[in-house]
Amino acid sequence: MNKENCILYFTLTPESEIDRKRLSRSRRANYRLIHKMYAHTKDVIFASNIDIIEVNEAEQKGIGFGTRLSHAVEQVFLQGYQNIIVVGNDCIDLRQEDLLNAQAQLEIGHHTIGQTKNGGVYLFTLSKDTFHADSFRGLSWCQNTLGSELYQWMSTTTSIYFLDIKSDINTSENLNTWIASTRRHLRLYFQNLISYIFPTTHVGLLSKRAYYSKLLPLRAPPLSFI
Repeated sequence: MNKENCILYFTLTPESEIDRKRLSRSRRANYRLIHKMYAHTKDVIFASNIDIIEVNEAEQKGIGFGTRLSHAVEQVFLQGYQNIIVVGNDCIDLRQEDLLNAQAQLEIGHHTIGQTKNGGVYLFTLSKDTFHADSFRGLSWCQNTLGSELYQWMSTTTSIYFLDIKSDINTSENLNTWIASTRRHLRLYFQNLISYIFPTTHVGLLSKRAYYSKLLPLRAPPLSFI
């Protein structure tokens, strides 16, 4: 069966990310923050009405991120899809509009890259006709040069459309910077997230950006998971 576009949702679990992402001094709060961020991304993806193939950590095969992702991409193409929108699971700024824009670009033969402020990517597209697994695996995955390398790799075969640059949140400092700069509706989302993690926090304090820094201090060591 010849299918057109799908989203490849390539996921890690909060348990495996808890030592890499330091969003709070408490391991419990850190876990819940990561979990809520991932849930937000998943909600956006499923609201897009684009076919979705989720590949969770247990289903990923191979040594190294690039190898696992390449294998997942090849399996999706074997299912008959011609184009893939690859999405990570931790971009808190991801919007349905980003996915629809990427799909629209595929329909006119162009590819899309969504870069993060630290040089990585939160979204990119691939086509079966131009995918080369060996060179794809060799890109600098999980490094701050990935965005520029992916552009060079993709631009030899197609025109590239760039989405807005978004925040990649891996530390409490990233998180506090995002809170200070984000739009109001996303700030309200994060206030709800804080209420979920710290349910005894007075709602009036959640309108004050400085209060987030007290909840999410930048340099304190993580506590044991309780």
